[in-house]
Amino acid sequence: MSGYRIINVEFIYPPIPDRRFDYQATFDGYDEGDPIGHGPTEQSAIDDLHETAEFDAELAQWRREQMATV
Repeated sequence: MSGYRIINVEFIYPPIPDRRFDYQATFDGYDEGDPIGHGPTEQSAIDDLHETAEFDAELAQWRREQMATV
């Protein structure tokens, strides 16, 4: 991914005993279906967001390649 994107991180503290989802990270301008990162800390949520966005981009590329061969 080139360039910089603003990342919003929220402390959501869901009502569950598992603290791995306390923070949620999204890119600015989030829309339904966009990647979301979760983690027990702000940084881990940001890292998860980047990993999820990279996976989504790779999956979209793979789908385009598959469609081109049909």
